[in-house]
Amino acid sequence: MSRRPSGSFGRSVSGSSQLTSTSGSGGGDAGSSTAAPQAVFCVNPIFFENCGALLNAPSGLTTASVLKVLQSTGSKTSISLAKWKETAMTVLGLRESTAYAIFDVFFALSGGCIQNTPAYLGGERTSVAQLRQESNRALLQRMGGAVDQGRWPAASTARQVSLPGLLIFLLCQLFVERKRAGAPNKFTSEAVAEYVRQHLHDFISAVAVTRASRLTMADAAELGYLLREVVNGVEQPFGPSISFLWQFNEKTIDVAVLSQYLRVRIRSNGEIKKVGSGTATVANAFGFNNITIQNLADTVHITPYALLPDMASRLLSSNLTISNCSQTHIYAPSVLPHTLLSSLTNCTVSLGPVSGVLSVQNCHHCSISALCGAVIVSNCTNVTLYVCVNTPPVLIPNEGLNGDVRASGTSSNRVNGATSVSSGGGVRFAPYNSFYPAMEQHISSSGISPLLNVWNVGLPNHESILPPSEFQSVPFPLTQSANLSNVTRTNPCPLPAPYRDAMNRRLQRLRDVNDAIASATGRLREVGRSDLVDELHQRVTSMFRDWLKETGQEHVLADLTHTTAPSKTVG
Repeated sequence: MSRRPSGSFGRSVSGSSQLTSTSGSGGGDAGSSTAAPQAVFCVNPIFFENCGALLNAPSGLTTASVLKVLQSTGSKTSISLAKWKETAMTVLGLRESTAYAIFDVFFALSGGCIQNTPAYLGGERTSVAQLRQESNRALLQRMGGAVDQGRWPAASTARQVSLPGLLIFLLCQLFVERKRAGAPNKFTSEAVAEYVRQHLHDFISAVAVTRASRLTMADAAELGYLLREVVNGVEQPFGPSISFLWQFNEKTIDVAVLSQYLRVRIRSNGEIKKVGSGTATVANAFGFNNITIQNLADTVHITPYALLPDMASRLLSSNLTISNCSQTHIYAPSVLPHTLLSSLTNCTVSLGPVSGVLSVQNCHHCSISALCGAVIVSNCTNVTLYVCVNTPPVLIPNEGLNGDVRASGTSSNRVNGATSVSSGGGVRFAPYNSFYPAMEQHISSSGISPLLNVWNVGLPNHESILPPSEFQSVPFPLTQSANLSNVTRTNPCPLPAPYRDAMNRRLQRLRDVNDAIASATGRLREVGRSDLVDELHQRVTSMFRDWLKETGQEHVLADLTHTTAPSKTVG
């Protein structure tokens, strides 16, 4: 099995390059006389904040039991879903549905197995988006070129991910499980940093797959899933500052050496802002790849096309958070990083392609449209998700209900692997329903496949699926840009036949109504009753205004046109 070449994770470099040392990196520790910036490290929040509590609490897992996976798999660098399911159930005692959920979420985070993708084995290191594209193409080919739920189980179990990365993710889930079970108030960046410092030896041991208790530089590069490397308050791809530890042509170093070096340099996210000197340094701290939209009410918010700079797409920790909003319509027509929607009430959220995981937490009475690698839903009520998702949805039980995460009762659902929630939560899924002019261009950059939509695979029951009669297509309220070479004019995600037919019937009814109004208007004009024509137009306009008021759409139209919201008419 091929090894991942040494290199900082997420950076496009030659496949034969090494973890090159930043000038002076670690110089203070190695006796260098150069006064170069010192690198510090903080924890990637995605694994802790964006992925929910996927374990069955209490799982009974410990860090020691997680590390037993390395022994049972022969310390391989990658693992297939089929092998992971067997190992998770026999070695860790996890339920089948939990094993699937953990694998699918990490698959979306990492873009698939880096070591075995054809795109990676070429001469030039590829991005996570390109790796994701390769994995998605392979999945579609195994199903005959299109999504086939009957062939999905066999096709999906052949997927592979980085085993060290998966174990890091599982160790992070142990912390999330404990937070959910008993100490929610301690879930802070300081608490996360302290947890990583305490268990750093275990995290590093999890990536030591080449030789027990010893690390190659390629092994250490897997820590890029966990840690962010920061110099003068600005994040860079993980790895360059630690390469000096492999001195005198040593191929491996002891786990304890790297553990001691990193532990004293791990900071909480809040502390990073104090690193370096000058106001410019403080202003740059995580500013360019971490975006937050919050505290909006009774408005329409449209983000710019270029929400993140290109550099941010190379960092695993890039994220978008939309939180604490009410009565708001939010449109994000952009390539998005991992995205967290939290504490939204009576909101409509339409997102461009999410290059990884979309997490929806504590949202109520919302409509959400998105393309994404994975979607995780927890503690939500009366939420409809119109999604194109490349792995089965993951549903986490509402807090306060039975904390057991159960698999669906049928064997096909257990094989498909969606984690199910107790019925009654009011979360419903539907195929994706929107588009904007630059969408296909953004899809290509994200690695999300619009053809691989498994939005309904493994859902617990029919109540979790939106009926076709209620399906609505809602395009973004944007005008076409003159700079676009490829303009998206319709939904790029194929609709299942029942939804497509329902849309066609609705459009036909609309055409019939328009034809009837036009015919009536023509006949009235022929007999000289222009007064009745005006009355008919006023009546139709009045009914449209009433519909806007009753459906809560009047403020959306008013905000988009910068006019006063219409009041409901009488009579």
